Amino acid sequence: MGHAVYGGASQLDSAPARALDAAASCPRFPELTLPLPRPSRRFALSGLIALSLCPAAAQAHAILLASVPQAGASVPAGAATLKFRFNSRVDHDRSRLTLIGPDGGETVLKIARGTDDEVLASHAELMPGAGAVRWQVLAVDGHITRGEVAFIVLER
Repeated sequence: MGHAVYGGASQLDSAPARALDAAASCPRFPELTLPLPRPSRRFALSGLIALSLCPAAAQAHAILLASVPQAGASVPAGAATLKFRFNSRVDHDRSRLTLIGPDGGETVLKIARGTDDEVLASHAELMPGAGAVRWQVLAVDGHITRGEVAFIVLER
């Protein structure tokens, strides 16, 4: 690697540093060129490296991957097991499942213990008509995610 001299101090000349130099200048519009002092480039490069080393933290928002029942499904009335699988671990104690019945009534469901860290499960008695489960989860990144899975409950 070669060395470049900036402001009298010798700095390593690397591809990321050259990329930051290029990003700070605008050849078509020289008046838009941003003169970044060398320490700012170094901090920017450090930030980019840190972000690339922590992809799991950036992608930890809980996203619903699958549910039983599935959205838009038709299910029989009666006792049912409800399961919701997410793309990351969720805090079972700070998450919530709420059954919305055909009459619009809401019932907070007890979350079953002993499931995978990415799964919320519960049991409910489903009544015929349009139903839904509203979910709210706290992911490991500290963000709350909400959603709803609607379905049709058929008479037996």
